[in-house]
Amino acid sequence: MIKLSFHLKFFVVSKTMEDYIEDKKKLYTSIIEFVENEEDINNEIYFDKLKSLIKSQQIEGSHEEMEEFLCIIQVICDNHHRNPNFIKRLQQILQQYKEQIKQTLSNNEIFRIFINNKLIVLFLLKAGIITITESIFSVMMNKIDSNGNRYCHFFYPELENFAGEEKMEDVKKELLTKYPNIFDDYDNNRDEGENDSYICSLIRQDSIEQFISYINRNQISPSSQISKSIFETNSFLISQKSTSLIEYSAFFGSIQIYRYLKMNDVKLTPSLWLYTIHSKNAELIHLLESDQVSPPRKKYGFDDDNEYGFTKCLIE
Repeated sequence: MIKLSFHLKFFVVSKTMEDYIEDKKKLYTSIIEFVENEEDINNEIYFDKLKSLIKSQQIEGSHEEMEEFLCIIQVICDNHHRNPNFIKRLQQILQQYKEQIKQTLSNNEIFRIFINNKLIVLFLLKAGIITITESIFSVMMNKIDSNGNRYCHFFYPELENFAGEEKMEDVKKELLTKYPNIFDDYDNNRDEGENDSYICSLIRQDSIEQFISYINRNQISPSSQISKSIFETNSFLISQKSTSLIEYSAFFGSIQIYRYLKMNDVKLTPSLWLYTIHSKNAELIHLLESDQVSPPRKKYGFDDDNEYGFTKCLIE
């Protein structure tokens, strides 16, 4: 009888865990469907489906469920390809549940979840979902991004409003010394959250004619690296020690510029797989295959002949 009771209890726990995992998979899928929708005409259909799912899973009012919900959004925001409506859709979700988020999680908890996504942190501050406190101020002032840029440079106006102009004077001088024209289009650059250099904007738009004209006029080598920007908010690009023009074009699926750089004998390195996978551009993936570019197996501890290297690359 004891043995039967134990097995019954084990079955209930395992079934509950299976249900929980299945619920999170459905939630993740529903969020993805909503943010990947590029047509405003179907926006409400996907959003209503997501809201119904959130209600059925009783996420509102539960600390653990709300934390899991925000962590799913954070993972998607940090790693998913950004279509034109991607950030707007995520902001729509956060705005919809603004009061529930504030009532369920603390200011510091919310900030901690999204700390590495400056674009979302900026939205949370503007929407009043979080506020800067002494502890958050300290973190923002001392945090250094993986690309070497200071975290506080992105949030200078908010930090100045909190601490005062005098306390932020050195940061402002630092910004102006390094980037004399930094405040010319500062707010728009932050809202876009992309590298603000002109050549990067040409690559993102796949403006091939302007790109060729620009690099020829300025004698820029096709093998050049892009400059780092304080306005970059994509976690993958921030984490890279350097990114070449062809890697940046692969990341955004800019097929015309990619082809041009390739024709100009730019070296095709295994790292291109990681940038290309993010672009979700099937044509670029086929190009890498036809050019027999090996995936970065060694980075993941695989030998050159190991057939599972590409699988690991995809998982990453």
